[in-house]
Amino acid sequence: MDPRWRLHKPRIQRDAEKLSPPPISETLDTNSAVRLTSAICRGLDGATHCTVKRFCSFLGMHLGQEGHFNIASNCHGTALQSYVFDISKDSIKIVRLLTWYAQYQLSEAAIRLEDDLELHAHNWANACIEAVNEVLRYDAMAYRLVEDSEDGYAVHKITSEAMVETAIQPALQLMRDRKMKEPLEEYEAALKHYARNETDDAVRQSSHAFESAMKFVLKDVKKSAPAHAKPSELIKAVSDAGILPSSMQNNWNNFAEVLQGVITLRNKAPGAGHGPGPGEVPPDIETAEYAINTAGSNILYLARRWLAVRNKIRRRTKTP
Repeated sequence: MDPRWRLHKPRIQRDAEKLSPPPISETLDTNSAVRLTSAICRGLDGATHCTVKRFCSFLGMHLGQEGHFNIASNCHGTALQSYVFDISKDSIKIVRLLTWYAQYQLSEAAIRLEDDLELHAHNWANACIEAVNEVLRYDAMAYRLVEDSEDGYAVHKITSEAMVETAIQPALQLMRDRKMKEPLEEYEAALKHYARNETDDAVRQSSHAFESAMKFVLKDVKKSAPAHAKPSELIKAVSDAGILPSSMQNNWNNFAEVLQGVITLRNKAPGAGHGPGPGEVPPDIETAEYAINTAGSNILYLARRWLAVRNKIRRRTKTP
């Protein structure tokens, strides 16, 4: 942690927060907005005038009429800081700002490739993005910039650091390592929808990822399942294949029924389709959080069980 950031909080407040960390917040106060802006500016080549101006131009291009950047007077990131203050209570705009900052850093790194500075450029971009995450972590913000297979980086909403470290990130990494393309893309989509508070799509994509992971595993162990199998049929097939213990089958069926129940209610609502329709009430944020966390835990458990069973089979076939 850069010691300069600590100076924005009084010593008494810092000591109190060490004993009792602040609850996760979805908004920035004045001091945390200053820290976030400072981290972004430091990532812009030390906040040189030209680069800050280019980034503000980049933001203005995306924001259109919403952006109010006076590029000519923006020598020290003043306009950028003002914009961060303006959006400090709007979670959706914070997500957009963080996403665009990551995209800008990656695009700058791509430009530097022409100068044969690939490793340095990408290391710099990743370090700048991690510096922003450090501020978000320090201020107990509910968002992080994380690696994404489609966009390079994406904003994920963090409700529990422990859940992210022990389930969500390990599940994502295992799916990447094992080339589980479809469930990976669906689970990443669920996380991105959740960060934008699009709870209906977060639940739907969590359900798809859960099902796709089971289909991937069944195909790998050469076990068949109906072409349009229901979640309960996939769960039974995974259990019959010896990957899921029979004692876990009811728990997984209950989880699948919760997800399907939410999705069914959504599909029956007027105007059902992508996103909520007229008169439709999307799932609450707690349900979306449950879907995200439980799907991640189940996919991780499933994949680890699959690898363990597959390794046992391989050892048996090699035994003379």
